[in-house]
Amino acid sequence: MSKYVAFLKAINVGGHVVKMDELRELFAGLKFSGVETFIASGNVIFETKSAPDRKLEQRIEKHLEAALGYEVGTFVRSMEEIRAIGKYEPFSSTGFVLNVGFPREPLSASTGCARSARAIRNSRRRNSKKRSAARRPGAT
Repeated sequence: MSKYVAFLKAINVGGHVVKMDELRELFAGLKFSGVETFIASGNVIFETKSAPDRKLEQRIEKHLEAALGYEVGTFVRSMEEIRAIGKYEPFSSTGFVLNVGFPREPLSASTGCARSARAIRNSRRRNSKKRSAARRPGAT
């Protein structure tokens, strides 16, 4: 059996409250084994023979909606994927904080993400140059 992490979108917001022991029981009800929750985050670690594909995510989503009465967006990643993310160091220097997002579908240049990242990076460079210039004596 393989170990996975289910990330549950907004399970405890908007007046909804699900205790972690209840969440573990819901996942055990899907015949998953080794079910654990990670703090009160709504992230669930479990083992199953199923492949971590959209069908598994939909199975979890339908089960949670039937039990809780509201939609809970779900995506699943393998422990190997999570470990690889934890080890990844995209920057060679220290002092950076890496925030990780998990989109359901792979990103492409057509989504505009590459353009947005470039725009943010260029904006930060311009602002940094302005701050440096403002610190120099005689700068206006």
